[in-house]
Amino acid sequence: MTSGAKRELYKMMIDQLKYDGYGATAQKVSEDTLTAVTCEDAGDDRLAKLVGKTLETEGAGEESTRKLDSWNTVYSYFGQGEQMVNRYYAVSGSIIRSAQFSQDGQYLVAGDASGTTQLYLISKMLSYKGEAKTASTTALARIFDENTHSVEDVQFSPRTPDIVTGSKDGTIRLFNYTQPRSKRSIAVFKDDHGVNAIAMHPSGFHILSGVDHPVIRLWDLRQERAFRAPDPISDLNNPNAGFVTTLDFSPDGRTFVSGSTDGTMKIWDPSQPRWVVMPIQHCHSGAEVTSVQYSKAGNQILTAGKDACVRVFDT
Repeated sequence: MTSGAKRELYKMMIDQLKYDGYGATAQKVSEDTLTAVTCEDAGDDRLAKLVGKTLETEGAGEESTRKLDSWNTVYSYFGQGEQMVNRYYAVSGSIIRSAQFSQDGQYLVAGDASGTTQLYLISKMLSYKGEAKTASTTALARIFDENTHSVEDVQFSPRTPDIVTGSKDGTIRLFNYTQPRSKRSIAVFKDDHGVNAIAMHPSGFHILSGVDHPVIRLWDLRQERAFRAPDPISDLNNPNAGFVTTLDFSPDGRTFVSGSTDGTMKIWDPSQPRWVVMPIQHCHSGAEVTSVQYSKAGNQILTAGKDACVRVFDT
């Protein structure tokens, strides 16, 4: 769907809500989707009529609704959903906070609430047949337990055989997983606050960190120093400013996006004097933003929030 088509859809949704007497909800949708509407406009029911005609054309509303059942949709998408197999599972002994596949598909890393980071071999996982195997098998390749508090985020470096962890103990650590006898981190960056999220630059030379504080830091691995993101809207003096919960770099590495506990999403460009390109307030109806991610092409951003919604924004 093109951006123009989406805008028209949002406009029809807002008009339908206003027509049905849900003015406050219509205003909220308008704000969240950045769709301009005329306050005096009473709305219309074009969307309801269009949906009605579509259901008639498809044959029956009940059959169409049945096909949209979530499980049926998943099975239809994967083709053989009924035959999905739990090939492997791991029990860490604590809550898993983050997990990620390596770019080459050979490894999986997971960080848990006890401060432990675990590395698994995908080839070993896939070699098991029949009943799912547990972490007591040889798929568990390495354990790193240097963190003293919960590991909130884990990522693989795109440049070197390193795992990057962000922990509530206020550290960002790099572990080299090709050194079989080493459990110690090869580099440590310390913050004054617990780390909630990290993001690796596509070049592998920079790391973003979001902590229990409104300020974002950009760490330069070569210079071993941090650059603090400017404060564009006086976050430091705003008692309602939220902590950073999630981060992601664009595929070309030129911009990055952040989400916070106050429901704000921001798109940043470090090449600009004030960094922030676009702050979007209340992008999840004021609820905390729990996840942000650029699309592969970099032209859209996917967000998730504690309002039980996922949203897609055009960049």
